[in-house]
Amino acid sequence: MNKFLISKFDSYFRNSCDSASLMELENYIEEHKLKYSCIDNYRPVQALQCADNPDHAACNKCTYL
Repeated sequence: MNKFLISKFDSYFRNSCDSASLMELENYIEEHKLKYSCIDNYRPVQALQCADNPDHAACNKCTYL
């Protein structure tokens, strides 16, 4: 199971993989001995937001330098 946490651009409410709000889900996954990963603001998924808002600063940063 993969969890991708994507924050809305300019949103006041932001979660991360370490957020307390995800602890219940994480505990459930571990109790059922499932493998999982969690990625904050996974760039390929975030690109979908950039398709709607290509001029936003988060869409114009280079992450390869």
